[in-house]
Amino acid sequence: MAYFTYDSTGEEHPEPGEARIRRIVARLGDADEEHPDFSLQHGSGWSLSIFPSCPCLGARTSGDAPF
Repeated sequence: MAYFTYDSTGEEHPEPGEARIRRIVARLGDADEEHPDFSLQHGSGWSLSIFPSCPCLGARTSGDAPF
């Protein structure tokens, strides 16, 4: 299944590799109020968000995958 990320500027990155994800997460210190987080979303409906103020938030946004 496909996955994608949104960075702290709101830009979408389809299926980024590990190195790109590390660069995106490293820029969280530059986040603003409009785009305060980094999110990784998977086609199965799972989403992980990372905010500068907390480690990680996981959620099932759609689909039948168990939480």
